[in-house]
Amino acid sequence: MSTNIDVLRRQLERERAARKEAEKITEQKTREIYYINQELRKINDHLEEMVADRTADLEKAHDEAIRASQIKSQFLANMSHELRTPLNAIIGYSEMLMEEAELSGDNATADDLGKIRKSGHHLLDLINDILDISKIEAGKMDVFSEECDLRMLCSHVVNTVMPLIETNGNTIDVVCENGQIITDETKLRQILMNLLSNAAKFTYQGQITFHVQEEIRNGHLGYAFRVSDTGIGMTPEQMEQLFQPFTQADSSTTRNYGGTGLGLAISLRFSEMLAGTLEMKSVWGEGSEFTCWLPQNLASETKGFSHQNTDLAADYGMDTILIIDDEPDNESFMRRLLAKEAWPLLFASNGPEGLRVVEKFSPKVICLDILMPNMDGWGVLAALKNDPKTKHIPVIILSFTNDKQLAFTRGASEFLTKPVQRERLIEVLHTYMHI
Repeated sequence: MSTNIDVLRRQLERERAARKEAEKITEQKTREIYYINQELRKINDHLEEMVADRTADLEKAHDEAIRASQIKSQFLANMSHELRTPLNAIIGYSEMLMEEAELSGDNATADDLGKIRKSGHHLLDLINDILDISKIEAGKMDVFSEECDLRMLCSHVVNTVMPLIETNGNTIDVVCENGQIITDETKLRQILMNLLSNAAKFTYQGQITFHVQEEIRNGHLGYAFRVSDTGIGMTPEQMEQLFQPFTQADSSTTRNYGGTGLGLAISLRFSEMLAGTLEMKSVWGEGSEFTCWLPQNLASETKGFSHQNTDLAADYGMDTILIIDDEPDNESFMRRLLAKEAWPLLFASNGPEGLRVVEKFSPKVICLDILMPNMDGWGVLAALKNDPKTKHIPVIILSFTNDKQLAFTRGASEFLTKPVQRERLIEVLHTYMHI
């Protein structure tokens, strides 16, 4: 009996010793974990401070960039006006003197004056491009709708560009449907002049095609102005930055072909202002094709597109897409771009209005432009991400700027560069609409 008790006592003592050892080890590991957590907390706090400092630096840099851009736009606008005034006098007097020289039979002087006149007009075109892009960036470019005859317009544009086409030994094939279009004729003419001039400039002893045909897109009647060439073409890398202001295919383009790199940037913005699109495709060494599509009646595209946010919210609840963009033409453009998807859309024309719409209707996804007056897209994004009620809403940046990394740093879900590819936009929206 005593033997059994001794056995049990020794077993109990071993268990107590083992438990004490386990408790000792547990206490030691707990202490180690505590110290590790303390170190991790310090590291995390330090990282948060670094992120906060970096964010503050980025915000400061962004604000400075915005101010610099505004100063640049105002400076370019002022300088363009100041330069055009004396240049108009130079061109005018050179024309008068050239006529007098021709009448007096002084052909050598007339030729010299003709060169001055030609150079003056070329310089005036460059200054006008700078003035146009400055007005667009400052939001001061107006649209005037008028009815114009397609064949007369195309004939005038082709005749104007024909000397440049023939200079490089090119031929042109023109096919234009008979019809009328209601749009801003001046802007359409400039778009076509830019596209045809580029085709002529970058093609040598080749073929240029200029076709205008009726085309229905997303249920809207319009016209496609298609310019193709057999010129030098472009690489995919060159096409990515083609529509950026002051940008050309590469540095050798300016040396070999001249120009400011503004023509296509202006054409794209004009196309969007006219509720249309500008698309391109190109193969290096084979040529390029640009297609500008515009609605047949610009007035009908912009008329009647009111903000029906209240009705949409009542009908569809939270499954809506909010588009915040200060360009009125982009509303009809986005409606047509997303028409087949049947998603309910909300629109806001500026940052403060967009935040009010978000607060009232809580959309599923937000598409946000960056370059807006008063409160830009970065300010809107910061307000959304700092509000616990809205920070979960995916924000897709749609912008001409090249600030993708900055957008992701500030909380954007996606960044799409304008001109936005329809397939890519729909793919991204599908991702976030079905979360």
